[in-house]
Amino acid sequence: MGRFQTDSVAEQIYRAFTRKNSVYVSVIMVGAVVMEKMVVDFVDGCWQSSNQGKFYEDIPVLGQLAEGEE
Repeated sequence: MGRFQTDSVAEQIYRAFTRKNSVYVSVIMVGAVVMEKMVVDFVDGCWQSSNQGKFYEDIPVLGQLAEGEE
């Protein structure tokens, strides 16, 4: 009798992306760009939430003289 070979989903994905070098390199490059964007957005969100009200844009009046000054 023949033996049925059952590949796991991980093995199928691995084979699909590593069969050709160009596909493998493309997946690595796209994955790196996507992960970099996700990390930058996460860190920026944490930074802005922890420093809320302390940014240059949060100063109510910029470059104006105080009352009584000329």
